[in-house]
Amino acid sequence: MNSRERSIIEIKQQWRTTKLEAKKKLSIYKKECSGTGGGPKPPSPDPETNEILKMIPQEFEVDSNKFDSNGLTLQNKDSEEICETKDADVKTVDSDQVSELAIQRTKVLTNCIESEHTLKIEQMRESHEWGRREHELRAKETELRINNLELENRLLRNKLSNY
Repeated sequence: MNSRERSIIEIKQQWRTTKLEAKKKLSIYKKECSGTGGGPKPPSPDPETNEILKMIPQEFEVDSNKFDSNGLTLQNKDSEEICETKDADVKTVDSDQVSELAIQRTKVLTNCIESEHTLKIEQMRESHEWGRREHELRAKETELRINNLELENRLLRNKLSNY
């Protein structure tokens, strides 16, 4: 529409600005969808914004956590589908199920902590072993230098005694 020529830098800056605006619109839309005030569904982002967002999926960090229901509802959904999940049927959970879930969560967390602890111990042992080997090599190197100096000293004494 504009016949003015632009430099590469100007075009790249405009693309960054366009992406940023699209991200802001999506963020506002998601925030409005997660509101609890009731009322009508907020308007979806315009088609141009959706097209831009489809071009840059790698720029969105998808946070997933099987223990976080918010992380699961927003995964792999277009921006238009996000609000529809709010109107889903709510299931009731009794206290026994909550207790069982808490026990399972504790077991999973305990296993993770134990695995991390085991890994740290293995890394410490490996680090210690590398340090020990390095010390041994340096000690051998020092011993060889001393032996070399002693040999040079003997040679020099022999040369002096021969003169």
